[in-house]
Amino acid sequence: MSTRGALRLGSIEQIHGLIGRPPPAHPLVSVIAASWQEPLRIEIPIIGRPIESGLYVISLKRGDECHAEFGRQVHDGQAGIIVFASPGQVITPIGGESELAHEGEGWTVVFHPDVLRDTPLSDAMHQYRFFGYATHEALHLTRPERETFTGLVRQLERESSVPPDAFAPDVLSAQLQLLFTYCQRAYARQLEVRARAASAVAYALGFEHPQHFSKLFRQKTGQSPGEWRRGAQRPRTRRETSA
Repeated sequence: MSTRGALRLGSIEQIHGLIGRPPPAHPLVSVIAASWQEPLRIEIPIIGRPIESGLYVISLKRGDECHAEFGRQVHDGQAGIIVFASPGQVITPIGGESELAHEGEGWTVVFHPDVLRDTPLSDAMHQYRFFGYATHEALHLTRPERETFTGLVRQLERESSVPPDAFAPDVLSAQLQLLFTYCQRAYARQLEVRARAASAVAYALGFEHPQHFSKLFRQKTGQSPGEWRRGAQRPRTRRETSA
């Protein structure tokens, strides 16, 4: 990975400059890298370079395009995932430069913390723990969820594409909060599905209670079943592949 210093981005205008877009209509919110927009024109090399952003980021990826490393966790998937980042978090794009071309149904929402100022959402942000990657889990969407999220993002794009007026803070806050609530719902569904799958595995192996299986698994491997599964799904490096 590159040893170049971290690229620090603190504003929507800087983001637009980096990807070759004109200055934003709204200084605090933007939808970028969307499949229905013009292709990105990256002005400086960013593959392998840590990016420290002062912005919140919500990004829908196909999963087989450019991967990104958030801290120590590499997020990857095949059916489409949403990844999140909060101000101060370091994101490192990994892969080839050609993988930056966005196809399919991807998009990225970026917004500055100041857009939340003096709104009810400011006090509620602590409940959206997915921005902190406390669970080290990306959000894997079903197809209906993907369509719902993309519809919400298109509405947010329309609102942020015009100069803000007196109503803009309340409208944008409401749209962001609705987006976050759908994220919570999708995460609840994902956790429920995975919990049911773990119970099925435990019963299939003859355990009376799933907790007994998890305890024995941790004793033998030093990891929970979920931690082991996430590690097994991590894309292997060339060195690991050739070993």
